Amino acid sequence: MAGVLGMDTDDERIRDAFDLARAAGLDVAFSEAPDDASVHPNTVDIEMTCADGSGCQVRGESLGGGRIRISRVNGVGVDITGAYATLFVGHRDAPGLLARAHARARRGSGEHRLLPHLPHRAGRPGLLRL
Repeated sequence: MAGVLGMDTDDERIRDAFDLARAAGLDVAFSEAPDDASVHPNTVDIEMTCADGSGCQVRGESLGGGRIRISRVNGVGVDITGAYATLFVGHRDAPGLLARAHARARRGSGEHRLLPHLPHRAGRPGLLRL
């Protein structure tokens, strides 16, 4: 919950995160999933829903030593460790769409790269890490 509220790992309010979320009007509920040997043992699936019905699903893994990995966003497999700022844009790829975004990002500043392990085909999800 602390991460959803934007708290850093050393924030002293972490212990009160659930109370702070409820005070902010957030409804919080937990359900335990059955064991699944195909996922990391310290995995959490977070489903967030806004008042207007829109939402997002995120799968995260605690790797130990303060390290985490986001492995899925809205059903799309990703590998986000927090080592870089990452912008996730949900879209259906069309010929040239990611190439144009990549070219525009190259004209800007900062590190960016197309993630080669994700499918970049027409009609399929894609991810540009900026």
